[in-house]
Amino acid sequence: MSTPEPTVLTDSADVLADAVRGLLEVAVRTQVGRDDVLAAADAVEGVTALLSRDLRHGPWTPDRTDPRPSPYNAVIGTGNPLAAPVVLTAREPAGVHGHVRFGTAYEGAPGLVHGGVLSMVMDQVFGEAAIAAGVGGMTVGLEVRYVAPTPLDCVLEVDGRVVDAGERKVRLEGSIRVGGTTTVTATATFFRITAEHAQRLFPHLVRE
Repeated sequence: MSTPEPTVLTDSADVLADAVRGLLEVAVRTQVGRDDVLAAADAVEGVTALLSRDLRHGPWTPDRTDPRPSPYNAVIGTGNPLAAPVVLTAREPAGVHGHVRFGTAYEGAPGLVHGGVLSMVMDQVFGEAAIAAGVGGMTVGLEVRYVAPTPLDCVLEVDGRVVDAGERKVRLEGSIRVGGTTTVTATATFFRITAEHAQRLFPHLVRE
């Protein structure tokens, strides 16, 4: 199998993503008049056309010397404006820990983070925890319990850890907290990925 070319990541990718995050936030909060909204929409369409001049095709393909997760990941990717992003400050075999702040663009019930967003966060955190423990895999089951409301615009603490790792399955548990209050608890089951599985699932990452 031929080796794919690494995806080019410009030094300004994070800057662009952060600017778009700002746009998303004000887009759901703006109270300006119709003419200003239409003018803004025209400007956004112009920027979209500019950036569309050169697009990558297919999934992110990292350089073999780059150990980072995809910068375009929907949860932790600093180059993806959909990601808040979650910042993991500790990645150890014992578990991962990090923090995130969600603005109004992630609102579900008034003033609260959407439950689906929190579920997505836990799924990613568990994936990072499994990798840190050397038992990476794919999610086959995820159970999330919303034990208290999770407010917007607050620093949320997230953590995940492996509690059992067999030859085929990995069990994990974790939580989301704000201040001293746990708002989400979660458990997951992962199917461990072998080298053969990885080759089949992610052929674009295979190196000769």
